Amino acid sequence: IGSLTLAHFGVAGLMRPDAFSIRRDDRVASKPVFKREGDRILVTFRYGGDVDIQVHPEAQAGYQAIVEFLENPGNFCEFLLARQELLVLDNTRVLHARKSFSGNGKRWLQGCYA
Repeated sequence: IGSLTLAHFGVAGLMRPDAFSIRRDDRVASKPVFKREGDRILVTFRYGGDVDIQVHPEAQAGYQAIVEFLENPGNFCEFLLARQELLVLDNTRVLHARKSFSGNGKRWLQGCYA
């Protein structure tokens, strides 16, 4: 990053309550990318083709920097779960994705809220 400040990446814009809006069918939700909650910073980031995403102009530079980071294969950590293995993660702590499933057998995804 060198001499660049966080302002160059639109961090303030990413904390706006309307940093990005997600539209699916007739539903719309606006969210900040980063939200301070007590001593934690929560992350809400949506990226993909299954929804219409509108990014606020003040958040555009920061949002684009995240997208560029995500599209760089050098930043991936990929692994395949074996049969009967389980992956548990906190969606507010880990930015994650999954690839399409094309194997023989069944894929089971289950959400859990605590």
